Amino acid sequence: MKKISIGFLGFLSFWPFFYIVFFIISSFTDFGNKILNLSNTTLHPTIQTLFFITLAIIIIVMTFDIIFLFRTDKVKGSKRALWTVVLIQANIIALPIFWFIHFYKKQTKSNNSSKEIVIE
Repeated sequence: MKKISIGFLGFLSFWPFFYIVFFIISSFTDFGNKILNLSNTTLHPTIQTLFFITLAIIIIVMTFDIIFLFRTDKVKGSKRALWTVVLIQANIIALPIFWFIHFYKKQTKSNNSSKEIVIE
């Protein structure tokens, strides 16, 4: 994979964290505005739209990672099963960790030898 693809995959892997931070901040500000009667506007449509986009991103990245996991020879059989369960059960936490271990570290190692990562 090229650097830009690895970077984009990394952004998508970290996106759920960005969404959670946005959701918490917007919820607290909306709650505070309702208590103080400052504003009657709400972000619910935006939050709802971003929620469904985030779900789609999680499913797409998780599917890509599982397909990569079973097509590569670099991960042994027992670790494949473990990673599959971890990606499915703890996906928001596991997606960035999986990206860092299997894509980002490989990219930094390949930069030293100036080779490109090839996904079989």
